[in-house]
Amino acid sequence: EEGPAAAHATVMLRRQQYKASVRGKQDWRHLSKDARAAWEIGVQHLYLFPRLERAGRDDRAASLLRKWGGSGMRAGPFLADLQERTPPELLSASERGTSLPLVWSFQPQLNQTTLQKAVFSHPDSASRFPALSAVLRLHQRMASLRFLPQVTTWANLVASRFSRRMTLEQARSSTVRSVVAGLPDTEAPKWQAAFSGFCAAWNCSRQWITHFECQQIPKEYTEKTMSDEVPISFAAHTEKDEGIIAFALQMWLVETHNAVVEMTCADSSQIPRLSSRLAQLSDVCTFGKGQSAIEELIMFANDRCVGDTGVDLLRLERHVRASIGGKPIIALEVPQFIFVGDEQAGDLGVLN
Repeated sequence: EEGPAAAHATVMLRRQQYKASVRGKQDWRHLSKDARAAWEIGVQHLYLFPRLERAGRDDRAASLLRKWGGSGMRAGPFLADLQERTPPELLSASERGTSLPLVWSFQPQLNQTTLQKAVFSHPDSASRFPALSAVLRLHQRMASLRFLPQVTTWANLVASRFSRRMTLEQARSSTVRSVVAGLPDTEAPKWQAAFSGFCAAWNCSRQWITHFECQQIPKEYTEKTMSDEVPISFAAHTEKDEGIIAFALQMWLVETHNAVVEMTCADSSQIPRLSSRLAQLSDVCTFGKGQSAIEELIMFANDRCVGDTGVDLLRLERHVRASIGGKPIIALEVPQFIFVGDEQAGDLGVLN
C-alpha cells in the first residue's frame, strides 16, 4: 500500500536508527556479520513482518503469502531466499540448480533447439500453441513480411507513372537509380523509401521464390541481388519476362502472411479480409523489433518464461499472440505493369 518510494524511505530510516545505536557509531559500510544480522532482524520485525501481516488481510495477498511464505513469517522458499543466508555467487551452477531452485537458483538458458524441442514434444503443439508453433516454423520467412507495405507502394508508384508509357527496351536500358533521379525532388524520397523495402524483401526472400504461378522462374533471375543498379524491368510487376520476380515476390509475401494467420486461427471463416492496397504494417504478421523473430522469442522466454518447473509455454504463446494475433487475411491486388505495345489488360485483379 505504501509504494516503492515509501518503502525505501522506511528502510533508510531504520538504517539511520541502527547506525546511531551502533557502539561508537561504526561506519555502515564496515559492519561485521553479527552487526548486519542484528540490523536485518530489526528491520524484519519493525518493517517487513508488519507489512506482510497487513497485506495478509487482503485475499489476493494472503493467497500469495500462503504460496510463498510457508507456515510462518520466517518459513517458506521466497522469504528464505530473501534473507540472503548463502550468497548465490559462491555456489556452482550445478549446486544452485539442485539446492536453490528458488529466487536465486540457476536456470538453464534456452536456445532455438531446446525451445523447439520443448514446444514440438507436445503431440498437440499446433492446436495448443498455434502462434508459437507458427513463429518457430516460419520465423525465417517472416523476417521479410515487414516490407510488404513498401513492396505494394513500389508496385503502385511504378505502374501509375510508367505503365503504358515505357517500352520493354527502355526499361531494360534504364536502371532504377536513373529513373528515380529523373523524378521531381518532392517525389524522389517516397520512391527511394518504397524501393529500399522492395530490395530488402527480395534479397532476404529470393531463396524461397522459385515459381510464379505454374512456371518456374529462371535461375538467373532468382540469383540476382536487387539494388538500384538493376534495370527497372526487374522491378516492374509483369506476368512474363524478368518482371515476374517482382510479381512473384509480392505474391509470396502475401501467401506467407496468410499462412501464419491461418495457423494461428482455429476458424478461418472468422478471419477478416483486407486488400493488399490498404494493408499497413500493423496489419502484417511481424514479430521481433530490431532483431530476428527467433532471437526476440528466446530472449523473452529466458527472461520471463523459464522457471524451476520448466518453460511456461502458455505464457510464451500469449506473448506471441499479442504480436501476430488478430491479423486479417490479405487479398492480393496488384496493378500489372503494361509495356507500350503490349495488348495485355492491366486492370486491378484479386489473385488468390
